[in-house]
Amino acid sequence: MAHHAVAMTPFTMLAVLWGYPLLERGAGLDPGTAGMLFTAAALAPMVLVPFLARLTGARPGLRKPLALTLAWTVSLGWLAVVAWPGGLPPLWATATVIVVSAAGAVIAPSVSFDYARDGMPAQRTGVAAALVNMSGFGTVVLATTAAGALLDAQGGPTGGPAFQVAFVPLVAMALTAAAVLTVLLRRYPRRTADGG
Repeated sequence: MAHHAVAMTPFTMLAVLWGYPLLERGAGLDPGTAGMLFTAAALAPMVLVPFLARLTGARPGLRKPLALTLAWTVSLGWLAVVAWPGGLPPLWATATVIVVSAAGAVIAPSVSFDYARDGMPAQRTGVAAALVNMSGFGTVVLATTAAGALLDAQGGPTGGPAFQVAFVPLVAMALTAAAVLTVLLRRYPRRTADGG
């Protein structure tokens, strides 16, 4: 649940509502460039999914380093965007964080649902998968709503600093989920390809 919350939430929040305004009003891009950049960020990581899903399925021991690396990279990337002095970071840095977040969103199910199935009786895997899914989408709803409320409180999405304030709850949720994931995975048994 923690992995899905941190890996899926940032880009999904951008995809459902705040990505285009962030690039257009926050970063100052023209509408066509903002749309193309956001679309490319969404599509590019999808080519990785079949390969990573096979890799993590065949080598369960890779899940833990992949999950932790992804969780902390996404969390710290958004922390850098929010904490950047004087407004949003340069476009290349913001775009990099968006692309890494997109990769996280498309990779999240491969890892999160594998963890949910590990050690579960077959009749419980559906419930485990549902809980994982709810944690991701529940966090998306909270982060998206909080960003909207904070943007409204500032008079709307007027520029980069407004988005920095609005995305503070997203960063707080991502860092919390990454910390919980780290604690839980420290206790998670090491898995091998044969399931042992």
